[in-house]
Amino acid sequence: MSVNEYYSKVLYERALKGDAVAQNDLGSCYDRASGVERNRDEAFKWFRKSAEQGNMLAEYNLGWYYFSGFGCQKDYGQAVYWYKKSAEQGFGIAQWKLADCYFDGIGIEKDDGQAVYWYRKAALNDLSIAQYSLGKCYEKGIGVEQDYEQALYWYQKAADQGLDIALWQLGECYCHELKDYTKAIYWYQKAAGKGFDLAQWRLGECYLYGKGVSKDYAQAVYWLERASSEGSGIALYQLAYCYDNGYGVRKDKQKAFDLWRQSADRGLAIAQYLVGMEYYKNKGEDGMKYLKLAVENKYTDDSAKGDVMRKISTCYRYGRCGVSVDEAMADYWMKEAAKYGNVDALKIQEWIKRQTGNIN
Repeated sequence: MSVNEYYSKVLYERALKGDAVAQNDLGSCYDRASGVERNRDEAFKWFRKSAEQGNMLAEYNLGWYYFSGFGCQKDYGQAVYWYKKSAEQGFGIAQWKLADCYFDGIGIEKDDGQAVYWYRKAALNDLSIAQYSLGKCYEKGIGVEQDYEQALYWYQKAADQGLDIALWQLGECYCHELKDYTKAIYWYQKAAGKGFDLAQWRLGECYLYGKGVSKDYAQAVYWLERASSEGSGIALYQLAYCYDNGYGVRKDKQKAFDLWRQSADRGLAIAQYLVGMEYYKNKGEDGMKYLKLAVENKYTDDSAKGDVMRKISTCYRYGRCGVSVDEAMADYWMKEAAKYGNVDALKIQEWIKRQTGNIN
């Protein structure tokens, strides 16, 4: 008999006698497959027995099981009920989860004030993710008056515990709000070193445009490649820009297009637009797919949407980009395009420029 098996046996005996701590711990054994086979039905049963005796860890665990639908029907209302029971006893993770429910309106009516209240409780319990969330509320003025000093304070608290998203967010604050690019680079490097893809992308962009550091195309490509390998659509887009212009790599138009297409497939509006327009220009069979993706993407600039709709109309009018001639569809898309007014090429170019040099 292994140590874990022996431990779970002892817990079982104590749990049967009504020991709330043992009941919760036994539930955790079933949850983690520690000394027993994983059995979430059993885990749920023992978490509930313990929670009904007021064990705050079990109350949280039971809330999480209801939230996730483990061993029971998913029930957000019950999840909130048990999170709150645990949170009121001072358990930081439950306080954070409860705050998230208030913030998102899951299982309870959305209430930004209550979200901030519980984020603060959890943050004061030194929970880094709650400190980050509280900082975000102060930065955006959600549930509290906007206060950048308080936002920085809480981001810093979370960053001091090594939370990657907080490290990145500090970089964003110093870059965009405070315009202190040297400090922005410092925090981006901290987050990038932990593998956080948004920070790797930002760091690559800083090297690409010389923000807070000297321009270094090799370093730009290095960090953009790392972020791209993590699946960052915007990093793929910037990396394509490097290949398109020969920055830090040998100029390779086909490679650039392939990267733009990968970026488009990850949902980046500007990439969908550029790929769609390239296919349109060359009468490519996949053109309609990317043109429609660009139109449907809420982040596509209105100036570009009208342009794309006109291209879609033309495709239906003449049977291009993988669609057959369809006069009704051609008319429909031309009417939709008219809602956006005349195509303003200058505005479209400004949008592309903003997306390419997103750090500004």
